[in-house]
Amino acid sequence: ATGLKGVQRVNDISAMFSFGEAPEDTLVNVMELDMLIGSGGVLSHAPRRAQSAMMMIDAFLPEGVTQLTVDSIFMMPQLGVLANVHPEAATQVFEKDCLIYLGTCIAPVGPSKEGRTVLTGTKNGCSEGECGACTVLLDGEPVNACLVLGVEADGHEVVTVEGLATDGHLAPIQQTVIDAGGTQCGYCTPGILIAAHALLQRNPEPSELEIREGLVGNLCRCTGYTRIVAAVFEAARLQRAGDR
Repeated sequence: ATGLKGVQRVNDISAMFSFGEAPEDTLVNVMELDMLIGSGGVLSHAPRRAQSAMMMIDAFLPEGVTQLTVDSIFMMPQLGVLANVHPEAATQVFEKDCLIYLGTCIAPVGPSKEGRTVLTGTKNGCSEGECGACTVLLDGEPVNACLVLGVEADGHEVVTVEGLATDGHLAPIQQTVIDAGGTQCGYCTPGILIAAHALLQRNPEPSELEIREGLVGNLCRCTGYTRIVAAVFEAARLQRAGDR
């Protein structure tokens, strides 16, 4: 949709293999869009609403602050006819009976303010609180960021994986995960580091079972957890040695 040009586009088979080309100019300024509406097909009838939201974000690449919605009963074509006769009635029916609000996509665009660091460590995995990739500390307790509204964090301390290091030195758990080879693709690593840090704050000398239970909400598809557990053991030892 963001590639609309207002002219018919003709592609040949070679276009399928033309990766990495710069996108063409678009008539759609996504920064100015206040709302995206998915209508019909899988967008209206996905098993989970979060799936519809993720498909819309992936397809449209919204910028700024954009509300994500779906037309739950595929009424947009019919309402187009009604809008020609009674625009106000069509709008009321659409807003009250058809639209389902999925949430708001906040996508900052452009350089950060001078002197401000953009934090990129926390990752969005499932958007449903299942994978743990987005784990952060909220007032010292690990939470799935995808399940916490921004207003809920207002006035509270939020620590991401970048906040574990002190004065430019990695925290013990960060260093031991590196040394033990406890990461491969790395996507889950920020959440695991936060969860492991929180565990060691609660329990400075955990058993293997306690470590595995402490990381039960963090999924890793690559490493098999053995090296991660070993890294947590070593981090616990280093922290105890440093406290003496």
